Amino acid sequence: MYALSSEQSQKTQEYQAGIKTLWEADAPQVFDDYLEIIRGLNPDGKLSKYPGSPWFVRQCLRESDKARLFELHPQDFELLLKNFRGDRQVKMAKEDGFNGLKSILPPPPKRGLVVIDPPYEQAKEYDLVVKNMEQAIKRFATGVYVIWYPLINRKTKQSLSETMVEKLKGQNANSYLDVRLWVNGRDEDEGMYGSGLMILNPPWNLKDQLNEGLPFFS
Repeated sequence: MYALSSEQSQKTQEYQAGIKTLWEADAPQVFDDYLEIIRGLNPDGKLSKYPGSPWFVRQCLRESDKARLFELHPQDFELLLKNFRGDRQVKMAKEDGFNGLKSILPPPPKRGLVVIDPPYEQAKEYDLVVKNMEQAIKRFATGVYVIWYPLINRKTKQSLSETMVEKLKGQNANSYLDVRLWVNGRDEDEGMYGSGLMILNPPWNLKDQLNEGLPFFS
């Protein structure tokens, strides 16, 4: 979880154009479930905390569902343990997520969602995503795969994202959605100006939900 009053949050101010916009506005109904999770972390009605993706995933699990979380960074792994220790539906491993993914596909229920959120600190990570998605789809062709990637103005890194997305489009998925949200008017030197999600085998109704919700930010 992230404290919006922290030094890092105040430095970037990303939440101002993101969750704070939804929190204070009359947002479309499609955001209700999402906002309900965030209200659960802010019961006093004041926006002070924001959940990370593992927390979102946990709140969406049904009783029969399980989550597997992989984190290689020691401090971040300790935070996972702090938040989910003793939770029978969540298993955590201090391991590279790509290696961990190979060991759990296909899952016994033959249904599943894989969320991939690398730091992309090294150029090779873009190629690792493509390589591992190719292997994952061979093992689990019907899985839903959500790959986050940064939108970065600096030409070299932006081309890495674009190249990765084009290669992911060529995977043997039944369908895909490439969803992007960005802040207009950012200078090239400012670095990251938005985010993208490459979704392979998206749920059938997701496109309509995105078309309903995303125009709210324009």
